[in-house]
Amino acid sequence: LSFTGAGKVVLDKDGDLHLKLGNKELVQPAPYIYQDVNGERKQIAGRFIIVEQNRKSATVGFEVEAYDHSLPLVIDPKLLFSTYVGGNTEFIDIAEGKGDSANGMALDASGNIYLTGNTDSTDFPASSNAYQTELELRGDDACLIGGPLLCGDAYVLKLNANGTQILYATYLGGHNSDEGRAIVVDSTNRAYITGGTDPFNAGNFCINPYLWPTTSNAYQGKACYGGRGDSDAFFAVLNNDGSDLVYSTYYGGGPVFGAGDSGIDIGNSIAIDSNGNGYIVGETASNDLPVKNAFQKDRASDDVVNDAFVAKFDPDASSGNASFLYGSYLGGVNEDVAHGVSVDAVGNAYIVGETASSDLPTRAPAGQQPLQRFFNGGASDGFVAKMDVTNATGANSLTYLTYYGGIGRDVLNAVVVESATQRAHITGRSDNATSFPLLNAFDQTATGTDAIIAMLNADGTAQFYSSFFGGTSFDEGRAIALDAANNVYITGQTLSSSFPHINAFQNALASGDGDAFVTKFSAVAAVGPTKILYSSFLGGAQSSGAGSGKEFGNGIAVDKKGNVIVAGTTASNTFPTTAGTVKPSSPGVTQFNTDAFVAKVEPTFPDTIGVFNPPANQFRLRNSNTAGGAELTITFGQAGDIPVVGDWSGRGVKDPGVFRPSTGQFLIRKFTVVCNPFCLPVPQIFTINFGQNGDLPVAGDWNNDGIDSVGVFRPSAGQFFLADQNIQFPSVDHSPIFGTAGDLPIAGDFNGDSKDTVGVYRPSAGQFFMTNQDVLNPSVDISTIFGAAEDLPVAGDFDGDGKDTIGTWRPSVATFFLSNNNTAVDITAAFGLNGDQPVVGDWDGKP
Repeated sequence: LSFTGAGKVVLDKDGDLHLKLGNKELVQPAPYIYQDVNGERKQIAGRFIIVEQNRKSATVGFEVEAYDHSLPLVIDPKLLFSTYVGGNTEFIDIAEGKGDSANGMALDASGNIYLTGNTDSTDFPASSNAYQTELELRGDDACLIGGPLLCGDAYVLKLNANGTQILYATYLGGHNSDEGRAIVVDSTNRAYITGGTDPFNAGNFCINPYLWPTTSNAYQGKACYGGRGDSDAFFAVLNNDGSDLVYSTYYGGGPVFGAGDSGIDIGNSIAIDSNGNGYIVGETASNDLPVKNAFQKDRASDDVVNDAFVAKFDPDASSGNASFLYGSYLGGVNEDVAHGVSVDAVGNAYIVGETASSDLPTRAPAGQQPLQRFFNGGASDGFVAKMDVTNATGANSLTYLTYYGGIGRDVLNAVVVESATQRAHITGRSDNATSFPLLNAFDQTATGTDAIIAMLNADGTAQFYSSFFGGTSFDEGRAIALDAANNVYITGQTLSSSFPHINAFQNALASGDGDAFVTKFSAVAAVGPTKILYSSFLGGAQSSGAGSGKEFGNGIAVDKKGNVIVAGTTASNTFPTTAGTVKPSSPGVTQFNTDAFVAKVEPTFPDTIGVFNPPANQFRLRNSNTAGGAELTITFGQAGDIPVVGDWSGRGVKDPGVFRPSTGQFLIRKFTVVCNPFCLPVPQIFTINFGQNGDLPVAGDWNNDGIDSVGVFRPSAGQFFLADQNIQFPSVDHSPIFGTAGDLPIAGDFNGDSKDTVGVYRPSAGQFFMTNQDVLNPSVDISTIFGAAEDLPVAGDFDGDGKDTIGTWRPSVATFFLSNNNTAVDITAAFGLNGDQPVVGDWDGKP
């Protein structure tokens, strides 16, 4: 571990690591190190050691006492990379609110990371071919200090999946303040963003070059007609290399005269549907916000308060009027703000936010009562709305609307929806210790302000669970994501040293002004509680000057391998970073001069052993790589079948399958969602016609779509035939010539690029040959002597490092020999019976 900016690093008598930061101190508790032995977790004695230290940096390592070298040694989970993002030279000379921030984050199919936010750095790392290469802000007088937007320009930045290279970066802005609030990416890697822009209003005076950039097909091409307010929302789409705008428009109206925040319009969140239409939600204090097909055409209040809004745009439309598909207010007589939006597979928009209005038109489908019909009082309640802005118009476009909260202040910041079931997962914060609508809560006590997590049904009439999570101070969920198995991931901010930290990579709060956090919750298929699978602080401290540093986690996403990417803003110059990233240090960061950050967390979910017993046609599986009995048994197949396992559903868990040589068919056990009347994942058998008698089966994610599909090795030809789709009659999509007659096939992600490739084991030589290439005639990238002539080969990620390595199962002694480095035997585990056939995989999706 490397620490830059730490004045002094010391170890105390308890083994805790103390980083001296001026007159402040960061304490990292002694490491928790363990091994899974015979199905039980055994703690291994270990400690920090200071390897090297000077005035500017320190290197810290681990010293571990005796342990079983045949078993993995685990510190769970792992921080794969972490980096600052931004510039170093700020244009604005103000006391606070300067620097760089990341307000939103998204991933593309390859795991590349997209950020948006705000920068006033003149040396922000804009690309040479960027749409806008320079900061457009013209001076302190062009920045409304204390206004609704941060000073500077918006930006979009694309980072590679390893955090080592900026693929493109561009400013986006005009003369005054501009801020990106949210971002999503479509299947062609176009970036959609929303936020707010100061329209540079000076009566009716326009200086066109200094305005927010718009396109010829914009719905609102200028923000300087009539009287404008302090900000307009915007909706913009960048092409896939950040060099040009596909679409960009203002979205706003004029001010409410006499309003303290006159005419504020800001887009706070964004989503897209399968057709590439963009949905934005936010807040407006404009009486004349453009509406179309609206549920609510007018503001419900003549006062100075905000209403929420929802709007839908088609960025590929030929004209501005055609591009504006839907627009509506959503509010009552008091303050209403929409903070989050998510869209399901059929174009329904799910909106969350906060409201102080007691007159929202709550409803639910088919005459049902919504979950919470009435405002519960206090400063605000959260709200959840489902709107069909694709197939309905007017009053019919509101499917359900429910309050959500108690008698204090409740805020909902983010929502994500399960497309198959239309269930909404929400997060935010609450200070309602006694009146919050808890159900099946794992934490029923709120001390101060706690983060919240909840899951609502498709009609907004009931919830599956609702719980606080937090410590004794202030905690808030700010962003939420789902993986393919519907596990829930939340990031935000905590000021609580007692915030739950389970299987954490950072066990302690680094700053009293707040750290970001990363928490994973288990999936829930029916009414019942969720539980925390892991939870960690993520933050640093300030080693000099005023303040103690702080972090906000503002965006979170999950890649196809289950790695979690979190982005946000830091005011800590000791934020934990890793070497080799785009900006591993940022000494200029202060309490009032921030940087964006991105971190990628890999949960250590190792593959474990199992066997297929042909006489019983039974898979017998263990959840650890140790000797012992089967912890899971599944009867599947018939005599003559050859076992094959894969993540057929993209849920992060391997399920059984068989190849039937006599018919040239695969039969796989795949989970699909069945609703009758409740929606639950149900295992079903799918038949795939692929291969012929004499072939040997393999399975892998050949096209990086997060789902394993079938393939065969034909020994007579020394060739693999692989399909990208598990359909009834799939085509051959890959056919690498690799191996010879007598070889036994394997498949795996041997280089950690999230894409599986093939290999063979040659029993006659006791040798493995693997390739990392997806071509017709791949070369051998890995070759190693391992195993004996009688052995049967396996490949899996046995230590949770993201790369598959080799192993064998020896029938004569019914024992697995597994390697974590493709050379030595690291794990030995007796399991199975002579005559069984080996399989490996992650059977339970747990650390």
